[in-house]
Amino acid sequence: MQLNVFATELEIFWENQNQKLLAHPEFKSDSGNLFDDTLVFSIGTNCKICRLDFSIFDLPHIKLNQAASLNLRGDIYPLSSKEYAKLIVMNEISLKSASKALGIYQAVMHVSAFLVAQQSLLLTTDNIEDFYISFLTQSVNEKGFSTLLAAPSYKSGCHCIYLVQYRNALQSIGITGFFDDKLTRGTLKKLLDNICRSILNISLNEYKQGSSFNFLGLEMGQYYIDYMRQVYEQDYFYTLVCRKALETVNSQFSLRGTRSGNIKTWKKVCLDTIQGVYVFNTHGLKSRAFTRNLLHDSLAEELFKQYNSNLEKRLSLNEKCIHQLVLKLGLEMRFDSVEVIRILMLQKYYPISSHKTADKVWQNYLNSLDKTFIDSGSLTHTTSNDVYEKMTDIVLDKKLDKQAFMLSLKDWAI
Repeated sequence: MQLNVFATELEIFWENQNQKLLAHPEFKSDSGNLFDDTLVFSIGTNCKICRLDFSIFDLPHIKLNQAASLNLRGDIYPLSSKEYAKLIVMNEISLKSASKALGIYQAVMHVSAFLVAQQSLLLTTDNIEDFYISFLTQSVNEKGFSTLLAAPSYKSGCHCIYLVQYRNALQSIGITGFFDDKLTRGTLKKLLDNICRSILNISLNEYKQGSSFNFLGLEMGQYYIDYMRQVYEQDYFYTLVCRKALETVNSQFSLRGTRSGNIKTWKKVCLDTIQGVYVFNTHGLKSRAFTRNLLHDSLAEELFKQYNSNLEKRLSLNEKCIHQLVLKLGLEMRFDSVEVIRILMLQKYYPISSHKTADKVWQNYLNSLDKTFIDSGSLTHTTSNDVYEKMTDIVLDKKLDKQAFMLSLKDWAI
């Protein structure tokens, strides 16, 4: 906009920040400016598009009014969490690259949501520890907080939580808020190191180096595979059941050798069986090697068989079942308790290479428990086999009979 002599100090400030953003080599000015809710960057030589939607700071669980203030020549102006977030991103990305923009944006979003949940306006020495624990174990999105499968890697998350750096950079242009002046680099570093040791069982330096924060020695790739399986959990399980059942029936009846005209009929029988809409054929020819009814019955039986044979493998890694088992063992909802149960189940059902047996993993975990936090006396003589048996009991309680299974398969298929 064209400034004139009647522009206020506040208008001049925001326009200067806007011009600074428009001048950034990786900001896409054709997609808007600082006064829009969405800022778009084209990052790096491969021009990766990064969209930062600041409208999320208007949601009730993230929005903070008058969370910060701007001092211009002695006049104080309130800033919302949305405005503050924009200014942090603006002043913390480098002059040439916006590669840190997304990480900074997510970190400020988490700070704002945390302060709303705490009914506070400042991160202080009293609540900073709770914030770091929240950042390592939870994520924030438009729906609220959700538990992380595993703590974020340092490079993808915590390197952006330079709280003192954020505070100092904005104070230099007259902005205060969000971060208490008493927070120092040394204090935060020591605190984060203690939290890494208690939650991840490694030091902050090991965390920075990208070492596995899973003290049991499994690779991050295994976490990723399990995460993806959970994302597609329902589809994964029923697709697996259908695939294995169809392979068995195909081999049993040699469907691939059937003439093309008939194969369409058999495919329709299979699809109708899975979708629960098959109509029995009462006019089948006795001379046929097998009838549609026989194929339907065989497939239905095989589907239920595959459901039974894969159910425990699937539900043992289900988040709700793991949480139920953790509570049943009296371990409360500790982050590491959930992870150790998940690892035991991975070792049982998936060919994961590990230098520790399941029982060794479990005993090491019991030895690591803080006796002042959890009364683990009842677990002293518990073995990994006991853990597996308790999980089996939980799974069996959720097992469906054939009729209920076919109805659930129908709902999924349609």
